[in-house]
Amino acid sequence: MPTQAEERKTALLGEITKLVAGKVPAAQRESAKIFTNKYCSGIDADDLVSRNAETWSALALSHFGFGQEFHSGAPKMRIFNPKLAEHRWEGTCTAIEFINDDMPFLVDSIAMEINRQGIGADLIIHPLFSVARNDHGVLASLDDARDGEKLESWIH
Repeated sequence: MPTQAEERKTALLGEITKLVAGKVPAAQRESAKIFTNKYCSGIDADDLVSRNAETWSALALSHFGFGQEFHSGAPKMRIFNPKLAEHRWEGTCTAIEFINDDMPFLVDSIAMEINRQGIGADLIIHPLFSVARNDHGVLASLDDARDGEKLESWIH
């Protein structure tokens, strides 16, 4: 039987997905829904319900937007302090958004470097996606990870 937090998580995930879908162009809507569901569903129920749908949708939109262009073979990363006016969400911590071809120990390597710098990680979100991109690296479609396909690792 689902816990109360898990029930709240399911309801909140529906709200988040709806908000994200309403803020992207129609051509990106399906990929944005898949992205948001996968992005947020791996978050612990207590962590997810600790923030509202608007905050999570802005966080997901930020990373989804960052990943609209990516070239395989070279990691893409940005580090920033989220500000409401600029990023549509704010936090008390520095955020890292990272996209790379999936490979073994990627999350572990990033976490070890963060720790080596004397910084702690409050939350790690790590969905894997099967993606199609055009010759310029622009995202054409995104889907849940499938065995046998080249995967991208999106880490927050």
